[in-house]
Order: sequence, then structure tokens, then C-alpha cells
Amino acid sequence: MVGGTDATQKAIQQFMIGQKGDEEPVHDENKKLVRSVGEYHMTIRQAEKRYSLIFKRFCSFVEGEWMVCDDQLGGILQSIANIRSRLPMEKKCLNLVAHNSQSENWMSSGFNQQDPHSSLVMSKEDIEISFSHDLIQHERMMASARSLLSSLSECQGALNRKLNEVVNHHREYEGFFLQVKNNPALFIERMNEIYAMLSIELYRKQCLVHTVLDTNIDDVLSANSSKSGLGNNFGPMDLPETTAKRCCIEWPRGSKYSFVNMVRLSQVMLFHESTAIS
Repeated sequence: MVGGTDATQKAIQQFMIGQKGDEEPVHDENKKLVRSVGEYHMTIRQAEKRYSLIFKRFCSFVEGEWMVCDDQLGGILQSIANIRSRLPMEKKCLNLVAHNSQSENWMSSGFNQQDPHSSLVMSKEDIEISFSHDLIQHERMMASARSLLSSLSECQGALNRKLNEVVNHHREYEGFFLQVKNNPALFIERMNEIYAMLSIELYRKQCLVHTVLDTNIDDVLSANSSKSGLGNNFGPMDLPETTAKRCCIEWPRGSKYSFVNMVRLSQVMLFHESTAIS
């Protein structure tokens, strides 16, 4: 009996040891599951934060780069328009001075002598200096317009890359059930809306700038300001001065010619400011 009892106790011990051995893998699996769930939620939080971060960078770039470059280019066009309004007048004054100089001998002779330049407010040297300065400034402004137009195109390309970034991010995590405060689809939808709006606006402004850049300086100097006038459409008979003025009128994002919906743009910018990254 003693031997039987020992054998029974030994069997019980082996059974208990075996049962304990079977429980340990189950406990390990639970720990792995808990760890996996924790990593899953951490991945979700990181994905949520990435959506918001890309969206904020996109909106900040629109405000801090695209719009700033757009405003600077508008200012350059205004300077070109101002210079073009002066150049024909200065050229005409120089021609008048040259014509008077040819008649100076006989106009200054005789009993009633008079200075042929007495009716001019500015001297010939002053007019020449002003004319030369405006010509140089005109060329500088034209070069600046080309450079800023290129920069504006680069800004649009940067926005395209940011839009692609958020789309690729969405494709990577579209299988996750994201319980987020702001639906990730809203970020993509609004970014795509602003990008499309600015794309067509960029094309419009490229056309405006090229109407100014394609003008020959000889056409500017020979323009007769008295024949210029503003209209709603560009035509082949538009004078250089008139063309530059029209560009300035049609340039602003808030003008009736613009493709930018300023109300909608402001709403998206406000949404961007209210979006918190946690």
C-alpha cells in the first residue's frame, strides 16, 4: 500500500507540474496580447498626430510662403506699372529738349532773347538721370517678376508634395479603425480643395505676368498714354502701361477675377488654427 500511495502521490505531482507547465504558455500569450494591444493604440495615436501635423504644415506653408510670394509679386507688378507711366513722359521731355536745343541759336539771338529751356521745371540733366534710373529699375523689376513667378510655381510644387504625403499616409493606415476627434478624411479633403484652388489661381497669374514680361521696352517708350484705357479683357492693341495697370487691378486674391474663394480659404485656415496636436 505504501508503494501504491507513493506512486499515486508522484503521479499527482507530475500532473500538477504538467498542468502548471501548460498554464505558463497561456499566461505568456496574454502578456503578448496586452503588449500588442498597447502597441496598436500607440500606433493609432501616432497616425492621428501625423495627419494633423501634415495638415498644419500645409496650411502654414500656404500662409507663410504661397501668399507672401503672391503679394510680393503683386507689389512688383505695381512698381512696373508706375515706372511705365513715367517712361513715355520722360522720353517725350527729352525729345522736346533735343528739339529746342537745335533751335537754340536763332531763339536766343535778336533783341528779345530768351532761354529755350526756361519753361521746363526740370533741367535736361535731371530728366536724363530720372529716365536712366527708371529704365534700370524697370529691368530690375522685370527680373524680380520672373524670379518671384518661378518661386510661386515652386511653392505650388511643395504643396503638391505635402498633399501626396498625407495621401500616402492615409493609404498606409486606412485599414485601422481610427477614433479621432477630426476625421482624417477631412484633412485630405480640405488640403485637396485648397490645392486645386491655388493651382488654377497660379495659372491665371502666370498668364497675367507673361502679358507684362512679353512687352518690348521700345513699345513702352513709344506708348501714348492719352490713348490708354482700362477694360475687362486683354486685347492685341493694349498699350504696355495699360497692360501693367490691368494686371495690378486683376491680381489680388480677393478680386472678382480670382479663382480663390476667400471665405472658404479663411474657414480652412481657422480649422487649421483650432486643430490641436496631442
